[in-house]
Amino acid sequence: MRNTTLEGEEYKKEFELVINGKGAPEDKKLKVWPLECIYGPCVLSNVAAGQVEGSPRSWAFPGAWDSGELPKEGDDVVINATQWFELDIAETPLLNSIEINGRLSFKDDPTLPIVKLRAKKIFVRAGNFRIGLADAPFSQTALVELVGDTESETLTLGGTIKAGNKVLASTGRVEFFGPSRVTTSRLLATVTAGDT
Repeated sequence: MRNTTLEGEEYKKEFELVINGKGAPEDKKLKVWPLECIYGPCVLSNVAAGQVEGSPRSWAFPGAWDSGELPKEGDDVVINATQWFELDIAETPLLNSIEINGRLSFKDDPTLPIVKLRAKKIFVRAGNFRIGLADAPFSQTALVELVGDTESETLTLGGTIKAGNKVLASTGRVEFFGPSRVTTSRLLATVTAGDT
């Protein structure tokens, strides 16, 4: 395998495969030139660096969003590197995608017994997506609903990896903590070898 540098940062990776079969030796080789990106030039821009805010923004407050409006059905939502949004509504509209470069968390509030995030694709790219903490598990019901069908647009990571649709993909950090559950069962009667 060889890396060939072309112009600037563009490059191609070249590798050769030997194929067994009939014919002359020169007919037994196949040269493959893969594209760096699935659909031509890579379009995924770099994530700006920054420190995440020390306290969360309310998802439900329009002024917390750069657009001044709440995300609506079909939107592509991007949480920037310095932003921390706390989902504090019962259910989001069905979003086309969410890209998390900062932080997204769920508000643990008894007045919100269910907090539901609905999207076709969630990409935790350079940030973190967390529900609860190890020392403070989420005590309500958290739902993450991924919606779509086989014909839905797919998520392409870094322009090179086709991740599919209805996907939660992470190159960042995902942490979900809920109440511990009983993982043992008690037999109602004695069981011996050979019993059904």
